[in-house]
Amino acid sequence: MNQTQLFPSIYNYLKKFIADYFILPELSDYIVSPGFGDNAGMTRSLMLS
Repeated sequence: MNQTQLFPSIYNYLKKFIADYFILPELSDYIVSPGFGDNAGMTRSLMLS
């Protein structure tokens, strides 16, 4: 995902969606870009096979 500008929108949406049902940790620690970059889907599928 080369759309890093979307992360703040995703964080804000998730905070509104959760609506204080529970305390959220720092979202930037959990919602991140794929570790394998553009090849994340293919790499992971090969690792699983």
